[in-house]
Amino acid sequence: MPFLIDGFKSGAHVRASGAPDSAEDILMLVNENLIYDAALARWGHDRQMLKTIELCGALAGALCRFLSQGQNMRQVCQTVADMEIMLAQLRLNGLAAMIDDEKVRKLDALSQRLLTQPPATINTGDKA
Repeated sequence: MPFLIDGFKSGAHVRASGAPDSAEDILMLVNENLIYDAALARWGHDRQMLKTIELCGALAGALCRFLSQGQNMRQVCQTVADMEIMLAQLRLNGLAAMIDDEKVRKLDALSQRLLTQPPATINTGDKA
């Protein structure tokens, strides 16, 4: 069950179309946007962008530690959640349309690669 923090419910359900499933989910998304707005107002756009850069490095580190040292996946998930929050702030701060356009373009390019290139073989590092 989602949890509440000062009226903020995590875990809103959103349809594949991007539309919320219920009135409760709409309220959660509104509250989420208010939280993002408050963070931008308190720390400013530049500082939030610097924090996003910092979290990109933290995510790269967490993934490397997971792959090389078997670090708990929870650390990776915590860092991904932080990144999603920061990226949502960028979207809310006027970049949503550009991000969506780029995402469509990149997904189209990926689908074309998947259709035209044979599956790659996995290199396990073993010398046969």
